Amino acid sequence: MRLHIFTEGIDDTKFFKNFIEACLKQYSKFQYFEYSEMPDIEVENAIRTANEQNIDYIFVADFDFRDKNLKNIEDKISEIKFKWSILDEKNIFIVLNEIESWYLAGYSDKFCSGKTHLNKEIMIKTCIDTQVITKEFFKHASTKSHRNLINYLIRKKSNFDFTEARNRNKSFQRFHDKYCNTK
Repeated sequence: MRLHIFTEGIDDTKFFKNFIEACLKQYSKFQYFEYSEMPDIEVENAIRTANEQNIDYIFVADFDFRDKNLKNIEDKISEIKFKWSILDEKNIFIVLNEIESWYLAGYSDKFCSGKTHLNKEIMIKTCIDTQVITKEFFKHASTKSHRNLINYLIRKKSNFDFTEARNRNKSFQRFHDKYCNTK
């Protein structure tokens, strides 16, 4: 069975490929669409194809608390539906705050503080309440660059704990409960 995953960009796609695919056991093939990099008509065509061919899909978007036009998740869903009306609302999933919060959610405080031999090459300053993490915080959370931190966390994904991530991030918990505990 195939799943189409619409992500905002490369960081989201990397997270899904490296962490989420493993828990989506009911699917054997994944196709990604980084919609912020695509013309709107191509996004619409990809959604239309998924709808017409009954292909399961997830449309993932960040809910950035700094966006003053959005008061709640329903506002974000409405904004997305306004742009792509053919989207089935049940397939839209909103990440609080941004996907970077999910990257850190599954790592323990000990790992994040650099007090393990695993974390000597890149010191992550903190893994505080990951629900408040934004791209900007993430960029400053390490002694290395944003891209290096993401690549480091992917290399150390054997230390990512789904239970830890569910406990540290309600958005991740909602996603995991909805998609990873099925079938």
